[in-house]
Order: sequence, then C-alpha cells, then structure tokens
Amino acid sequence: MGYPVTNSDLLNNTVYADSTVSLVSGMQVAVITFKTSAASFGGLTLSARDKSASDLHFLSGSQEIKMAYAELTPAFGLQGGHIRVTGTVTDENGKNPSSFDQYISNWS
Repeated sequence: MGYPVTNSDLLNNTVYADSTVSLVSGMQVAVITFKTSAASFGGLTLSARDKSASDLHFLSGSQEIKMAYAELTPAFGLQGGHIRVTGTVTDENGKNPSSFDQYISNWS
C-alpha cells in the first residue's frame, strides 16, 4: 500500500467528505474537506498526535455541517487505518437536518 490514500464519500444527498491521508515524518496525517458540487465548507487536519476533533461547525451559504466528532485511527505499523465522522448536515436552505455516522476512509 502506498501513500497518499484518497477517498470521497457522500455524507447526505449533496455533501461530500474528501480525505487524503499522507505519511509525514513517519506519521499518518489526514486532511478532510467538506464540499458540495457548488461550494466548499472547509475542512480539518487529523494526525497521530491530534487524532480527534469535536464540536466543529462549517457553513456554506445557509447549509451547515455540525461535526459532532471526527477521528483518525491509525493501524499499528502505519499500514492501515480509518477515519470516522459523526454529526448532522442541513439541506441547502439550512433546514431538515440529517444525521451521519460513517467511516469516510479505510485503508490497509
């Protein structure tokens, strides 16, 4: 398996979570960005030192992502791992929140 590892996963009908995991100074580092086909919400970086983040908010117009929790779980020996995200996302009008709890990337 080689680095970087990239993945794109649909969180709801319109929002994607793109992730890229690279090996930096012997440590797995994940860059996660959230986007729709029309806009970008922003993102976050996780690493072996900072494996998790919680209570984050991303806005694009009226649409909002409330990230309850994001976690990078590296496997022993740097040969694998996964990224899990949980939270809610609204529709384009900022209404009708839907929940997500999924692994957006797995590698080995």
